[in-house]
Amino acid sequence: MLLGAIVGSTDAAAVFDLLRRTPLPRRIAAVLEVESGANDPFAVVLTVAILATAEGGRSVGEWLTLGAVQLVGGILFGVAVGGVAVLLLRRWRLRSQALYPLLSLAMAAVAYGSAAVVGASGFLAVYICGVAVGAGVPRQRRIIRNFVATLANSADLGLFLLLGLLVYPSDLGAVAVPAIAATAVLLLVARPVATAVCLTPFRFGWRDQMVVSWAGLRGAVPIVLATFPLTAGYPQGATIFNVVFFVVLVSVTLQGVTVGPLVRRLGLETDRPAWENLAEALPVESLDVHLVELTVAEELPICGRHLRDIPLPPGMLVTTLVRGHQSLVPTGATRLEPEDLLVVTVAASDDAAALVSRWARRSGHPDAVADPGADT
Repeated sequence: MLLGAIVGSTDAAAVFDLLRRTPLPRRIAAVLEVESGANDPFAVVLTVAILATAEGGRSVGEWLTLGAVQLVGGILFGVAVGGVAVLLLRRWRLRSQALYPLLSLAMAAVAYGSAAVVGASGFLAVYICGVAVGAGVPRQRRIIRNFVATLANSADLGLFLLLGLLVYPSDLGAVAVPAIAATAVLLLVARPVATAVCLTPFRFGWRDQMVVSWAGLRGAVPIVLATFPLTAGYPQGATIFNVVFFVVLVSVTLQGVTVGPLVRRLGLETDRPAWENLAEALPVESLDVHLVELTVAEELPICGRHLRDIPLPPGMLVTTLVRGHQSLVPTGATRLEPEDLLVVTVAASDDAAALVSRWARRSGHPDAVADPGADT
């Protein structure tokens, strides 16, 4: 159970880098992103709880209470600190764009520290805080994400260096065969079964499940968790660490190299969408506006209507329309079709996304009053 808890977590940095190199359908990519970002807190809770139980320090009830406090507390602190971070990042006018990543990093430290003080999961708090910042601060999202990605890759390199320093080659021979067997069970049995159980109810096909199963790379987090029993004096701590060495090594080298060919073999590789990072890439830092991306769903009233027939609120302008893999400059005669992506410019507002959402849901009816200046 302890070994399973340690190797159960996938590596967010490695998975995100893999997704950048191997374009996947959005549904599969979203599953892998959420899993790799959110499973660290659960792995930490399980590892700590199993270690405490093995030492005879906690009962089953205390074990469940620990898990509940870790998860619920992590969510609450993540939401609270994330809300404050969004408020600060959107309202403060910092002298340099380079200061926004530092402020976001400071808020991440506050989220982790405040959750850890009360015994909650700091990992989960940071994850929730990061999701809030990514959703609520679109204008600075690209520079913050690039900064954090650099830190994540540097941390990964440092942890792999730590793995190499803590492993004694003379000890690996004794565990090589069982470690490779455990790795094979993890990659070929345990994860495929778990993937099928979790994704079949959501109508993921067998090809989608195969890619999700094989793209679950192990890396930095299992290395960190493997040090817990080692430093706690657990009787088999050194053996577990050596097994994790083989798991991580095989996962990174075998899965990391073969995911791309597997995706292409299954016919799931997609072209990079024209809308990727579009709103983030436009130079609007000096303008007092927000850019909001809106996908035209078939059930929205604006779907099937011409732009000239859809009243636009003051301060709002549809600047770009992405259809398929083409970016277009819309005119009043442009008819909105399902799955079109609109880039909408909104005058600076705390709820720009909400304004665009209300416009999309309440406009476009046949009896709506057209804006005489819509064509311009």
